[in-house]
Amino acid sequence: MANLLVTGGAGFIGGNFMHYWRARYPADTLVVLDALTYAGNRATIADVPGIELVVGTICDTRRRAAAQPQHRHAGPLRRRKPC
Repeated sequence: MANLLVTGGAGFIGGNFMHYWRARYPADTLVVLDALTYAGNRATIADVPGIELVVGTICDTRRRAAAQPQHRHAGPLRRRKPC
């Protein structure tokens, strides 16, 4: 069982990734951190069970720290531009 924090997980690419990951690894803990700006949309992941959505930007260090799963994680799967 893994713990994933996916930034931008409510956008087009991230949302498709969340659907894929949940179908393939149903026991994993999934947390999405998304600012819900131009591409992010709650509806993209609304039908994926067991996802925690945290609305915020990766530049907000307090929000990002609060969004991280409580257990160890392997590291980022997807990188964005730095803040």
